[in-house]
Amino acid sequence: MRDLFLFSFFVNLFYFLIKNRKVDFFLLSFISSVVYFLPAFFGYYTLPTTYAPLYDIQPEAYLIYAIIFFTILFYTLIFDFVFSKIVIKYTSKEVIIPNLEKVFVVIGIIGSVAFFYLFGRDVFAGISKTELLEKQNGTYWELIWGLSSIFVIILSYINKKKIHFTFGILLLLLHLFVGHRSAAAFSAITVIIYYMYSMGKQKLLIYFFRLKYIAINFGILATIYFFFLYKQFANQIRNFRMDFIIKSATNINVYTTAITQAEPFIIQTNLNEVIRQKVKTDPIALRSIVKSFGFLFNKVDFQDQKLVYFNQNLVYPKLTYGAGNNIWAFVFASEGWAGLIIFVFIFFGIVLIGNLLLYNSGKILKSFLIVSFVYFCFYSHRNDLLTQIEIQKRVALLFSTALITALLYNTFTKNEAKQMN
Repeated sequence: MRDLFLFSFFVNLFYFLIKNRKVDFFLLSFISSVVYFLPAFFGYYTLPTTYAPLYDIQPEAYLIYAIIFFTILFYTLIFDFVFSKIVIKYTSKEVIIPNLEKVFVVIGIIGSVAFFYLFGRDVFAGISKTELLEKQNGTYWELIWGLSSIFVIILSYINKKKIHFTFGILLLLLHLFVGHRSAAAFSAITVIIYYMYSMGKQKLLIYFFRLKYIAINFGILATIYFFFLYKQFANQIRNFRMDFIIKSATNINVYTTAITQAEPFIIQTNLNEVIRQKVKTDPIALRSIVKSFGFLFNKVDFQDQKLVYFNQNLVYPKLTYGAGNNIWAFVFASEGWAGLIIFVFIFFGIVLIGNLLLYNSGKILKSFLIVSFVYFCFYSHRNDLLTQIEIQKRVALLFSTALITALLYNTFTKNEAKQMN
């Protein structure tokens, strides 16, 4: 099965490198899968309590990875050879909504101020990120802060608003200091996706070796590695432990374990243990998630709906922090092979729809789509289905709130200006 997995990977890699096409959500899906399937390339998964290669990747896991890669390629080929011919270039008059970046800056500042008001003492008290997250349970200020910062970055980059972009960077740096990497990482990804998409069709294999882009490519790779590495220093930076920072920075093992002890190894442990332990849940579990669409922040109770497919306390009895989830394990435990294959096709069918919208949208909708699908393509790997639905709703809610606020603000200021004249 490992050979099948590697074949599916190289077929995708070859196609995306030599095909003259735009950088889009299918390439994003492929890259995010490569990142989260890292353990499959190493051939083992580790228990986070020991970080030792205790088990080989399960054959069924290799098959699941291969199915996902082949499905990505299948939909990419459909889009490139069928849908791309009917894609209409966006020629409508560009909708401009002034002050949208400003609204997101204000929301981000409010979120960060509220966060430090509630948890500032804990941040500087030297407690671990796990303890800090437990104290934040039930609050959304960190999420509002981080998500707003992402929108500030992508919108101000698209519209070339340097001042707002600077505010976005400052909000992200502060967010990173607290210990959260995701907002900064996703901001970087959104900008990279928009930048490369805007360059039009290109063969990536040629692009990577163009002299004028070598520095940019190196910067992209360095940025990706930075977010792997930052986890090794996050607590030390937050606690101003320069002695430990210097000691860690001079330890070569820190730079290798940044990869071999990265989040994907824990996430794929979840899938492999579900397979190895033959974990099964009530099939109603997957279908009951439809209830989560009822309200913007409604959550189905995991215990009542029998959605617990993975008992972390049994697998990682000494682990003091969350091990994440795995959406493929979640569906596999609930619905088996047939349900998983159907879900994979539905999942990347959504990516296909997003890609069509991306090609036929203006700047404002593009910013929303890119942020939404960066979350969808990356975060889905490390979440259960219910949590991912909640995240997508939050992205839509925050964007809609900011959009309406900007429209009302613009209308009010416009009317006020008329009255003054």
